[in-house]
Amino acid sequence: MIEDAPQGKTRVAALKVASQFATKSAIAQNVETIRGLIDRAADAGAKIVVMPETAINGYASQDLSTTWYVEGYPEDKGFRKQDPTPFAFEIVNLARLPEPLDAFAQQATKRGIYIVATFLEKAKQTSEILKKKYGPYVFYSSSVLLKPGEGAVGHYRKMNPWLTVDKAFMTAGDRIVTYDTEYGRISFCVCFDVMAVLPLIKKHNVWAHFHSFAWVDEKAGHPLSARPAEGEEWDGNWFRAGLPGKLFDNAGGFYFVASNWSVDNKENWTGHGFESIYSPEGIVLAQDTETIGNGFVLADLDPPEYNPPPPFPLYE
Repeated sequence: MIEDAPQGKTRVAALKVASQFATKSAIAQNVETIRGLIDRAADAGAKIVVMPETAINGYASQDLSTTWYVEGYPEDKGFRKQDPTPFAFEIVNLARLPEPLDAFAQQATKRGIYIVATFLEKAKQTSEILKKKYGPYVFYSSSVLLKPGEGAVGHYRKMNPWLTVDKAFMTAGDRIVTYDTEYGRISFCVCFDVMAVLPLIKKHNVWAHFHSFAWVDEKAGHPLSARPAEGEEWDGNWFRAGLPGKLFDNAGGFYFVASNWSVDNKENWTGHGFESIYSPEGIVLAQDTETIGNGFVLADLDPPEYNPPPPFPLYE
């Protein structure tokens, strides 16, 4: 039997999801997998749950052979290309979410928890010139914050696309998103944003930050196309070394909840797994040491002393 969080503390969960990619059944299968994980986390007392990057649609194939690609964008040599148009969700109004996102909104209400849901988003291209060159849509790596009883109360688009994979399909978002929950002010961002947004988040005086990763580690500076020698094990783990150091150096003053993507079977690359939760000083409070399959970690966070207003004005 799992005990509830100690009085006054808030239990949060970071998911690890081995999402399926670019098949007719992938989204439905991913939704089923993630909903099962969220139910388990809620049963364990979690009040806020965060998914990995584009967990509902998938970020890339698990063997890293295939990625999203929009015709005319910079190509990633060595990857097979997949048009994101049939798989991405279009959000015209947060009050009317696409069916897969609405399923998570209903789950948030049923379980009485907040969910940071992550997905591949498409939006109509407004420039006629760019429409002729690149097609009718732009694409984002996006998140929505789902509140029990209210649906989507925040919508975020990744501000800092990764130059290796993201450049082939993704447009950058333009703003930090925060929300004052009953537990404290939170923010949520995506993967490579971590290289730039920590000082911006700090300005907003958040209590906890929820970050969705689809991380890929390298080996001794080698490019992603490098492969381990026969019999060699790659154990690069940025979540145990690089990220804690970055949080400590930033001295952000907020908890950091890091979900990450995963794979179903051992692959010839690293970076998957190790979803983690950190103290404001970058100390690991919870971390999964298993890199394969689906799962989650939990941690009990202290409440904020108070929720100060963000500085005014905020220049980002």
